[in-house]
Amino acid sequence: MKNKYSILCFILIGLLWSIATDSFADGDDVVVIKKMTTPSIVIGHSVKTVGSKFKMNEVIEWESDDQAMYVQIESTKEYLVLTKEAFESKSARTLDNYILTCKASTRSVANNNKKEGRNKELYGGQKRIALVIGNSNYQYADPIKNPIYDALAVTSQLVECGFDTYPYFDCIANEMNGAIARFIEDAKTYDVALLYYAGHGLVRGKNSYYVPVNVNLGDPSELSSCIDGAELLGQLQSNERMTLVVLDACRTMFGNQERKKEDELKVQMEAPHNMAVVFSTMDGAFALDGDHDMSPFAEGFVAFMEKPGISFADCSTDINTYLFKTAGRLQTATQSTSLAMKFYFQPNEANGQRIAEPSGKKKINTPYVRPERQYEMGMNFYEEKDYAKAFEYLKPLAESGYQGAYFPVADMYHRGLGVKKDRNEAEKWYKKAAEAGDAKAKRILYDKF
Repeated sequence: MKNKYSILCFILIGLLWSIATDSFADGDDVVVIKKMTTPSIVIGHSVKTVGSKFKMNEVIEWESDDQAMYVQIESTKEYLVLTKEAFESKSARTLDNYILTCKASTRSVANNNKKEGRNKELYGGQKRIALVIGNSNYQYADPIKNPIYDALAVTSQLVECGFDTYPYFDCIANEMNGAIARFIEDAKTYDVALLYYAGHGLVRGKNSYYVPVNVNLGDPSELSSCIDGAELLGQLQSNERMTLVVLDACRTMFGNQERKKEDELKVQMEAPHNMAVVFSTMDGAFALDGDHDMSPFAEGFVAFMEKPGISFADCSTDINTYLFKTAGRLQTATQSTSLAMKFYFQPNEANGQRIAEPSGKKKINTPYVRPERQYEMGMNFYEEKDYAKAFEYLKPLAESGYQGAYFPVADMYHRGLGVKKDRNEAEKWYKKAAEAGDAKAKRILYDKF
């Protein structure tokens, strides 16, 4: 009888352990890299790039401080954003150890990474905080590829502009509401607060809503789980600080509703005192996804943040200049501003605020934040045989000294792909690639030149 009791105890303990650990993926589970901020990373002693797979128990060898990966666990279909900073904060080297150390679900792990603002000395002691939400993988609505990439790029640029930034990805309803509530509370000790949202948006009646990834809009009762735009602005408003809100979402009616004229004027979401609100599109219009990983609006917004000496009051005007070049007249950003003073992402001496001395680094003409992202886009075009676009992205990188761009630029000059064939230019870039250690470039120089 005693033995039977012991066996039953062991079975019960095993069942309880199985239930307790069910939310965690196994160490042998396969993880797919969906997006990276660098061209490659070493995991399990092999080089991984976008599309590569690795196991959760393999060691991730982080390098630069701003490295990040957007990944999916194949067995659970969970999406995670992984950063060197987050792993170091938990003294973890593998993904399974990181999750267990956090003692949280994989979704919570993905959404609790604070990014400390840089260059804070440039802004005269002005304290800046930002909440960035990117919702892509909807459970009951069409997924959108852009918001995750938009949120990563916007987060990187906000950090460069001195914002303590909290990025959240694929938020379910309670997470989205909780993130906003914590942000409002934390912002009380800051001078400037910025909220950026990218994801599904809709209008119903006189109200505008922003949608968590687990809300089923086919069920009218679940609309209450969405974020009411007007209520959000009211909660964010403060006479003691400047508040900036940027919303990249559609502003169209929900379902097959007919919109009344009197409703059109009441869903504008005017900015309350000391706040500016930027919408990616006009009231009643769609927000475009575009042809790149990032939406056209997000590309324009990141480019705007990089420009010194431009007031936030001119944000939508500057973005529209970019949108008209890339999206024609199909999308127009709008803005409501009631700021009590001017705000600059990048101040300069002309407006009386401090700015760093010029770094001497050549500026790359691209909406992306870092050369690595521009390289990735260029190589995507190169592999898809859209050589004209590939050359547009990769040639400026090669000229700026980005070694990975040397070979494809040489190849395009050599074969006349996307650019007029030029043997001298091809030889020049092959030599640069060879000097950087490219074995294929060395062979071509030996055989062809």
